Amino acid sequence: MKNKVPLPTDNLYKFCALFGLILLIFSLGATLYITKEANVKLIDIAIQLDAANNSNFSDETKNIIEGYRKVIVEDRKGLNNLLIIPVIIGTLLSLFGFGKWMFKIQPQLDKLTTLQTEKSELENEKLELEKKKLKLEITLLERK
Repeated sequence: MKNKVPLPTDNLYKFCALFGLILLIFSLGATLYITKEANVKLIDIAIQLDAANNSNFSDETKNIIEGYRKVIVEDRKGLNNLLIIPVIIGTLLSLFGFGKWMFKIQPQLDKLTTLQTEKSELENEKLELEKKKLKLEITLLERK
């Protein structure tokens, strides 16, 4: 089975950078999702509490609803605090990978590309000189 998205396995720094970036994006997305879902539940609970205050619900029911609200708020804080770890790891991996890639590997690749371009230009000049040489030899042979 062929992989449709090629992974950057040619360079460890590139892999670290992209893995860290994926980890960072996943963690931030999870934080947004958790916050959104908790907010939806909190709005629902606020509506239930308002209804409980306006009607004759028992204090026990009101306490249960308030306790549920506190659990959701604490869970949201705990999960968001837990997701700080992958955010930090992802950020550090990305910075390390992109930094090493940009300042260690890329200059070498740029130099190699420049040298290959110069080599190609010199080979083209050599071919042109050989063509001229052959033309001159043909001209000399024709004169004889």
